[in-house]
Amino acid sequence: MSWDKLLAFQMDAGNCFLEAYIPIVEKHKE
Repeated sequence: MSWDKLLAFQMDAGNCFLEAYIPIVEKHKE
């Protein structure tokens, strides 16, 4: 796998993680 593909994959995974993680954090703030 080329570096740009790997980097794009990591960015997508990071975005998915943030989308799942942020609502959990917001719930704990309340």
